[in-house]
Amino acid sequence: MEDELIKFPELTQVLTDYATYIREQYKSNLVSNGHKVTGKLYSSVQTNVVIGETQFAVDMSLAHYYKWVEDGRPKGGRPPINKILEWIQIKPVLPTGEKYENLPTEKAQLSLAFAIAKSIEDHGYYNMNGLPVEPSHDLALATEQTNANFMNRIEEALTNDLGRMGSKLISLVIGDNNVDPVL
Repeated sequence: MEDELIKFPELTQVLTDYATYIREQYKSNLVSNGHKVTGKLYSSVQTNVVIGETQFAVDMSLAHYYKWVEDGRPKGGRPPINKILEWIQIKPVLPTGEKYENLPTEKAQLSLAFAIAKSIEDHGYYNMNGLPVEPSHDLALATEQTNANFMNRIEEALTNDLGRMGSKLISLVIGDNNVDPVL
Protein backbone atom coordinates (compact mmCIF):
# COMPACT_ATOMS: atom_id res chain seq x y z
CA MET A 1 0.00 0.00 0.00
CA GLU A 2 2.90 2.36 0.76
CA ASP A 3 4.30 2.02 -2.80
CA GLU A 4 0.84 2.74 -4.16
CA LEU A 5 0.55 5.90 -2.04
CA ILE A 6 3.69 7.65 -3.33
CA LYS A 7 3.37 7.78 -7.10
CA PHE A 8 3.40 10.69 -9.48
CA PRO A 9 1.65 9.44 -12.65
CA GLU A 10 0.67 12.88 -13.98
CA LEU A 11 4.11 14.36 -13.34
CA THR A 12 5.75 11.32 -14.96
CA GLN A 13 3.58 11.76 -18.07
CA VAL A 14 4.28 15.51 -18.30
CA LEU A 15 8.04 14.91 -17.93
CA THR A 16 7.86 12.21 -20.62
CA ASP A 17 6.10 14.71 -22.90
CA TYR A 18 8.73 17.33 -21.94
CA ALA A 19 11.59 14.95 -22.84
CA THR A 20 10.03 14.20 -26.21
CA TYR A 21 9.34 17.87 -26.92
CA ILE A 22 12.83 19.11 -26.02
CA ARG A 23 14.43 16.34 -28.10
CA GLU A 24 12.33 17.24 -31.13
CA GLN A 25 12.81 21.00 -30.60
CA TYR A 26 16.61 20.59 -30.48
CA LYS A 27 16.56 18.47 -33.63
CA SER A 28 14.40 21.09 -35.33
CA ASN A 29 16.84 23.82 -34.28
CA LEU A 30 19.77 21.82 -35.70
CA VAL A 31 18.01 21.57 -39.06
CA SER A 32 16.84 25.19 -39.20
CA ASN A 33 20.35 26.46 -38.32
CA GLY A 34 21.99 24.31 -41.01
CA HIS A 35 23.69 21.95 -38.56
CA LYS A 36 22.45 18.68 -40.06
CA VAL A 37 25.26 17.63 -42.37
CA THR A 38 25.95 13.95 -41.75
CA GLY A 39 22.88 13.39 -39.58
CA LYS A 40 24.97 11.76 -36.85
CA LEU A 41 24.45 14.52 -34.28
CA TYR A 42 20.77 14.69 -35.21
CA SER A 43 20.40 10.91 -34.82
CA SER A 44 22.32 10.83 -31.55
CA VAL A 45 19.85 13.03 -29.65
CA GLN A 46 18.17 10.89 -26.99
CA THR A 47 16.11 11.83 -23.93
CA ASN A 48 15.09 9.80 -20.92
CA VAL A 49 13.00 10.45 -17.80
CA VAL A 50 14.81 9.22 -14.69
CA ILE A 51 12.77 8.67 -11.54
CA GLY A 52 14.89 8.32 -8.43
CA GLU A 53 13.99 8.02 -4.77
CA THR A 54 14.22 11.77 -4.18
CA GLN A 55 14.17 13.39 -7.60
CA PHE A 56 12.82 13.35 -11.12
CA ALA A 57 15.12 14.23 -13.99
CA VAL A 58 15.08 14.49 -17.75
CA ASP A 59 18.42 13.40 -19.19
CA MET A 60 19.55 14.20 -22.69
CA SER A 61 22.45 12.48 -24.40
CA LEU A 62 23.99 13.43 -27.72
CA ALA A 63 27.19 13.05 -29.68
CA HIS A 64 30.16 14.50 -27.80
CA TYR A 65 31.02 16.96 -30.56
CA TYR A 66 27.73 18.91 -30.20
CA LYS A 67 29.69 21.62 -28.38
CA TRP A 68 31.79 22.31 -31.49
CA VAL A 69 28.68 22.50 -33.65
CA GLU A 70 27.11 24.86 -31.12
CA ASP A 71 30.08 27.05 -30.22
CA GLY A 72 32.72 26.57 -32.90
CA ARG A 73 36.22 25.44 -32.01
CA PRO A 74 39.03 27.53 -30.56
CA LYS A 75 42.53 27.33 -32.00
CA GLY A 76 44.88 24.66 -30.69
CA GLY A 77 44.67 20.91 -31.15
CA ARG A 78 44.07 19.44 -34.55
CA PRO A 79 40.61 17.98 -35.14
CA PRO A 80 40.37 14.39 -36.47
CA ILE A 81 41.24 14.22 -40.18
CA ASN A 82 38.80 11.35 -40.80
CA LYS A 83 35.86 13.43 -39.49
CA ILE A 84 36.78 16.39 -41.69
CA LEU A 85 37.21 14.06 -44.68
CA GLU A 86 33.75 12.59 -43.98
CA TRP A 87 32.31 16.11 -43.82
CA ILE A 88 34.04 17.05 -47.13
CA GLN A 89 32.56 13.99 -48.84
CA ILE A 90 29.04 14.48 -47.50
CA LYS A 91 28.72 18.26 -47.80
CA PRO A 92 30.25 17.98 -50.62
CA VAL A 93 33.22 20.30 -50.62
CA LEU A 94 35.26 20.07 -53.79
CA PRO A 95 38.87 21.17 -53.69
CA THR A 96 39.76 23.75 -56.33
CA GLY A 97 42.91 25.49 -57.47
CA GLU A 98 46.14 24.51 -59.17
CA LYS A 99 47.33 22.51 -56.18
CA TYR A 100 44.47 20.02 -56.63
CA GLU A 101 44.09 19.96 -60.44
CA ASN A 102 46.20 16.88 -61.15
CA LEU A 103 45.28 14.89 -58.03
CA PRO A 104 42.68 12.11 -58.05
CA THR A 105 39.54 13.13 -56.13
CA GLU A 106 40.34 10.99 -53.07
CA LYS A 107 43.85 12.45 -52.70
CA ALA A 108 42.58 15.98 -53.32
CA GLN A 109 39.92 15.53 -50.63
CA LEU A 110 42.47 14.12 -48.18
CA SER A 111 44.83 17.01 -48.91
CA LEU A 112 41.98 19.47 -48.36
CA ALA A 113 41.03 17.72 -45.09
CA PHE A 114 44.61 18.17 -43.82
CA ALA A 115 44.56 21.85 -44.83
CA ILE A 116 41.24 22.43 -43.03
CA ALA A 117 42.46 20.60 -39.92
CA LYS A 118 45.67 22.66 -39.89
CA SER A 119 43.68 25.87 -40.26
CA ILE A 120 41.36 24.95 -37.39
CA GLU A 121 44.39 24.03 -35.26
CA ASP A 122 46.07 27.38 -36.01
CA HIS A 123 43.07 29.72 -36.07
CA GLY A 124 40.01 27.98 -34.68
CA TYR A 125 36.76 27.45 -36.50
CA TYR A 126 35.61 30.62 -38.29
CA ASN A 127 32.72 31.38 -40.58
CA MET A 128 32.98 32.33 -44.25
CA ASN A 129 33.42 36.03 -43.41
CA GLY A 130 36.52 35.31 -41.37
CA LEU A 131 34.72 36.03 -38.10
CA PRO A 132 34.69 33.67 -35.14
CA VAL A 133 31.72 31.35 -35.26
CA GLU A 134 28.85 32.82 -33.33
CA PRO A 135 27.57 30.26 -30.85
CA SER A 136 24.26 28.93 -32.13
CA HIS A 137 23.05 27.73 -28.74
CA ASP A 138 20.62 25.30 -30.38
CA LEU A 139 20.37 23.32 -27.13
CA ALA A 140 19.93 26.37 -24.87
CA LEU A 141 17.26 27.72 -27.22
CA ALA A 142 15.42 24.39 -27.24
CA THR A 143 15.52 24.28 -23.43
CA GLU A 144 14.24 27.85 -23.15
CA GLN A 145 11.42 27.20 -25.62
CA THR A 146 10.46 23.96 -23.89
CA ASN A 147 10.59 25.32 -20.34
CA ALA A 148 8.25 28.15 -21.24
CA ASN A 149 5.73 25.66 -22.61
CA PHE A 150 5.90 23.09 -19.82
CA MET A 151 6.33 24.87 -16.47
CA ASN A 152 2.57 25.33 -15.95
CA ARG A 153 1.89 21.73 -16.96
CA ILE A 154 4.52 20.45 -14.51
CA GLU A 155 3.08 22.56 -11.69
CA GLU A 156 -0.47 21.37 -12.43
CA ALA A 157 0.58 17.71 -12.61
CA LEU A 158 2.48 17.95 -9.33
CA THR A 159 -0.49 19.63 -7.64
CA ASN A 160 -2.86 16.91 -8.88
CA ASP A 161 -0.53 14.07 -7.85
CA LEU A 162 0.04 15.55 -4.38
CA GLY A 163 -3.73 16.11 -3.98
CA ARG A 164 -4.39 12.48 -4.91
CA MET A 165 -1.75 11.28 -2.44
CA GLY A 166 -3.18 13.54 0.28
CA SER A 167 -6.68 12.11 -0.26
CA LYS A 168 -5.34 8.55 -0.11
CA LEU A 169 -3.40 9.33 3.05
CA ILE A 170 -6.46 10.87 4.71
CA SER A 171 -8.57 7.85 3.77
CA LEU A 172 -5.93 5.55 5.26
CA VAL A 173 -5.73 7.54 8.49
CA ILE A 174 -9.48 7.75 9.07
CA GLY A 175 -10.18 4.36 7.56
CA ASP A 176 -12.72 5.75 5.12
CA ASN A 177 -12.73 3.98 1.80
CA ASN A 178 -15.32 6.42 0.45
CA VAL A 179 -12.93 9.41 0.30
CA ASP A 180 -12.52 10.58 -3.29
CA PRO A 181 -8.91 9.68 -4.23
CA VAL A 182 -8.62 12.78 -6.47
CA LEU A 183 -9.34 16.28 -5.13
